[in-house]
Amino acid sequence: MEPPLVSVVLPVFNRQDVIADALKSVLDQTYSDLEVIVVDDGSTDATLSEVARVADSRVRVIQNSGARGAGSARNAGIALATGRYLAFQDSDDWWHPEKLAVQMHTLTAPGNDRIAAVG
Repeated sequence: MEPPLVSVVLPVFNRQDVIADALKSVLDQTYSDLEVIVVDDGSTDATLSEVARVADSRVRVIQNSGARGAGSARNAGIALATGRYLAFQDSDDWWHPEKLAVQMHTLTAPGNDRIAAVG
């Protein structure tokens, strides 16, 4: 099995109230060649329980020991990413369903050999 083209890194800390919606917005993308790496940064609420309720083989969860900050959580996710491209999702954000499709169309268009950062 080939690795996904896009790795989405989603750091989270104590966001039980919004994490399911944020994760759903990634998993509901029209572009589906992706993996999601949820990095819990030592949550003390029910964040991990909410993530566990999302049954999708594209989701992996790792835990930082203690609250080390979003930067550390992003770096931990990057270290495990297998995709050719990285995308970052914050735990309180929701993506438009076409976000990755539009970005990947731009990044993989013939003749587009430039480096790009797409926000």
